Amino acid sequence: DELLSRIPLVKSIYISSKQLTNVLRDGKSSYHRAVFVEWPRQGVRAIGFVTAEVERKGEKMVVVYVPTMPNPTSGFALFFHEDEVLESGMTVEEAVKFVVSGGMVVI
Repeated sequence: DELLSRIPLVKSIYISSKQLTNVLRDGKSSYHRAVFVEWPRQGVRAIGFVTAEVERKGEKMVVVYVPTMPNPTSGFALFFHEDEVLESGMTVEEAVKFVVSGGMVVI
């Protein structure tokens, strides 16, 4: 633990993944499910985590947290219509591993 926390590039990935693993293990995650969204532009898919569902003026929308890689503690909270969100087929834990590994661990 101490050794990994001292290696520059490994440090940021290791600490982030450790924090997320602890949150998921403790059952405190507010991520409902892992999804794909079209972001940052049309034709490109990003993995995200649904954190809330809201209804505004009869429109069902979801809040999707799109993390940055390899540090998933920073990212973007975006609103999408429910029909713009595609199910990823991954569990939240699998998607977190994908993000933390920078896409090297594909489930």
